[in-house]
Amino acid sequence: FLAAAAVVVCAQRDARTVFGLDGDPGDVATRLREQTDADAAVVTHGADGATGVERGADPIHEPARATTVVDRFGAGDAFLAGMVWGLLHDRDLSECLRCAVTLAALKCTVLGDHSQATAEELVAALAAPSATTDPILR
Repeated sequence: FLAAAAVVVCAQRDARTVFGLDGDPGDVATRLREQTDADAAVVTHGADGATGVERGADPIHEPARATTVVDRFGAGDAFLAGMVWGLLHDRDLSECLRCAVTLAALKCTVLGDHSQATAEELVAALAAPSATTDPILR
């Protein structure tokens, strides 16, 4: 499946365990992209955000957004949903990473293992001047 993937996303700890890749997140993302031959590879590193790289480009880092953590379970799935949302809206890799860390932060503000954020709430959080993601009150 990896050979057919356009974008590969992997937690840094999984890159170490599964692919034997360790070190600086930018280097890990670059080597992951090369090993899988994907157009882009993204390495997540929890509270430090995520780093992505496209074929022939330098790595891009997107820091995690400060947020009120109510429940972190499901944040990884929300990260992936944010990446997919960005890709479906023709965003570049930098913007996709921003969408991903923002949706992951929004997910952390609610109980349960899935994001309850709407597209409108994601867009509003992306437009907010602050790096802090306020809790979604439901």
